Amino acid sequence: MNEFIKNIILNISVLVAITILYTINFRNKNNKAQEILIGIFIGLVGIFLISISVKVDSGIFFDSRSILVCISGMFLGLVPTTIAVTIIAGYRWLLGGSGYLAGMAVTIVTAGVGVLWHFYRKDVLYYAQKSMCKEFYLVGVVAHIGMLLCMLLLPNDKILAVLSEITLPVLIFYPIGLLLICRIIFNQISLLVAKNDLERKESLYRSLFEYAPIGIAILIKNKIQDVNEYFLNVLGGNIEEIRGKELKEVIIDIDFEKELKEKSLTEKRYLKADASIGWLDVVISEIKNLKEENEHICIVQDITEKKNKEDRIKYVTYHDLLTGLKNRNAFEEECRKKMKNVTTPFSIIAADIDGLKLINDAFGHDRGDLVLKLTGQILKSTVEDSGVIFRTGGDEFYIF
Repeated sequence: MNEFIKNIILNISVLVAITILYTINFRNKNNKAQEILIGIFIGLVGIFLISISVKVDSGIFFDSRSILVCISGMFLGLVPTTIAVTIIAGYRWLLGGSGYLAGMAVTIVTAGVGVLWHFYRKDVLYYAQKSMCKEFYLVGVVAHIGMLLCMLLLPNDKILAVLSEITLPVLIFYPIGLLLICRIIFNQISLLVAKNDLERKESLYRSLFEYAPIGIAILIKNKIQDVNEYFLNVLGGNIEEIRGKELKEVIIDIDFEKELKEKSLTEKRYLKADASIGWLDVVISEIKNLKEENEHICIVQDITEKKNKEDRIKYVTYHDLLTGLKNRNAFEEECRKKMKNVTTPFSIIAADIDGLKLINDAFGHDRGDLVLKLTGQILKSTVEDSGVIFRTGGDEFYIF
């Protein structure tokens, strides 16, 4: 029983050592000096395991270094494992005895199984969705079958006696011990991968937030907490001036609850730094989080230039550029509106300019254009707010 307890302690030692070492190596996996130091340390752990091993026969030791070097090969790779195996096998050779060849072979074979797994399967560790318990257990079984085969290097008169004593413990407890250690290391890898992934996503989202070609504001309880550079460039000021303000203080006519409910782009006015009015496309959406802080995101896009172009196109569509009066398109549109409401009486006055062609021919089109402008001004001053004046083409004018 004492020997059995000692063996459990050995496995715990392996578990703690490998877990700590792998954590260090995972964070510094490109550091060759670190790999060498880890390999030396594993070798020293192996020597320690041999020194407290169970003695089966004269010169034959029964310990758990096979688990140590196999896991080293699986998770740490070729360089640290080769260094560790060299140290452990060399120490076993120095001890001598009838089982030194078998002991050295066990160290090399079980480490080789681990290194092969590392070469073909290590990348699975970083994206595996399952615990891989079956695979770890299978590696343990294969490695320790190899260990048992190494017993054939013992003197012929001791092979059967040793195999009969260690076969069941090796095939039952050692694969389970390797599985448990692998499971803990796998959990550690999963945590580190999750942490690195979280840091990467945070960095990505921060970059997207800061350098997005649209304005983004984060609001908590309808108060601005953070904005990106585009938002500041559009609205002016700095983050300290804007933080803590309600959205309606920086965007004119915005109804927070209405925008949140509609969840669609709406055009809103805002006061520019030069006190002129600009236009924004605005959308507000709720941010789902565990804290339930009533957090929202507001996305804005400056459309002032677009609105100005639209207004210009609309003006040109319905106005005569020479006189500034409404044109034929506006006149026909007004006629359609009046015809829809025939119960309201209205009158139309038609007028034209006599001799405009003569003026153009005699004095040039510039003079003719001046006459048209003066005519428009006279009509506007005469009609004022009591009607609408249209220039429908040439020298024709209509008044509603």
